Amino acid sequence: MSIFVPQKSLAGVTLIELLLVVSVITLVALASIFGGGVNKNNRTLQVVLTEVSAVLENAKQKSIAQEHGEEWGVRFVNESPAPFYEIVSGVPLDMLSAIAHERYVLSDGVNIITPAFGARTLVIFQKNKGTLLASSTIVFGAKNSQKKGVVSIDALGHIVWNLL
Repeated sequence: MSIFVPQKSLAGVTLIELLLVVSVITLVALASIFGGGVNKNNRTLQVVLTEVSAVLENAKQKSIAQEHGEEWGVRFVNESPAPFYEIVSGVPLDMLSAIAHERYVLSDGVNIITPAFGARTLVIFQKNKGTLLASSTIVFGAKNSQKKGVVSIDALGHIVWNLL
């Protein structure tokens, strides 16, 4: 009966094998660093769309309840240093006379695409009904990504968001 005894290799690791392993590790690390940033911004975009929809729904409910006897809405402002949106009220509610109640600054990984930079949009819910005079759409984008998200409010006050 013979027993197989492996012989020890005296060669060790070659320089080419070492370079190959280091380059594969580098590629995996770079992919996780840069790919992770894009995924994080995409996840942040989903969170922002959900939060914006909740704020719009809150303003709609305040308008239906005629809180303080006023119309309620949400103003979207796309300006430097950071775009924001805010719950507003007024009688009548318009861009100039709107009183801001709560302001929400967008996360660092998300920007507003529509309205365009330097512009504002006001979504006004009618008192007692929660409807709009005309439908409205706000478009958001994830920075460093082609991913976009849309929050749409139809004339009946239905609020939906979608990723594009």
